[in-house]
Amino acid sequence: IETARLLRRLARGEHLAAIVATHDFDAALRHCDRIWLLRPDRAIAVGAPEDLALDGEIAAAFGGGPIEFDPSTMTFEPAPDDADPLRASVRGEGNAAALARLALRRAGCAPAGGEDAPLRVRIEESEGGVKWDARGPGGMSAAGRSLGDLSAYARYACTVVAR
Repeated sequence: IETARLLRRLARGEHLAAIVATHDFDAALRHCDRIWLLRPDRAIAVGAPEDLALDGEIAAAFGGGPIEFDPSTMTFEPAPDDADPLRASVRGEGNAAALARLALRRAGCAPAGGEDAPLRVRIEESEGGVKWDARGPGGMSAAGRSLGDLSAYARYACTVVAR
């Protein structure tokens, strides 16, 4: 990251181009102004990372395998292990809510909006820490103060209760 920042600062300050070849695509998405992406058909897609995401080029280049590209967050996530994953919604604000969504996805849940999701989580973040409560399939519910516990609850809901 420090090298990428140094290259960016030198390129902009000295009006130079910096060309970097990398397999660290996450870093390229964060630091590069233009990307040359080798597509599966061996053609090259060129553009700003955001444009390549909007055009579906990144998803097409990396799709169909054990990972999926989420253009809204510009991140790669594991594809759900289940063809019909448990849908989960999170109500809350701030970092805790964003991290709860990541924990649920890692647990095997698919993101969903609204109150009709089979798994509904409400999360609050305060000076005292994080507090969450969840309502899941089959009337099960739980509450806790750790996102690790939320992830464990979601794994249980996805694998045991939802089946």
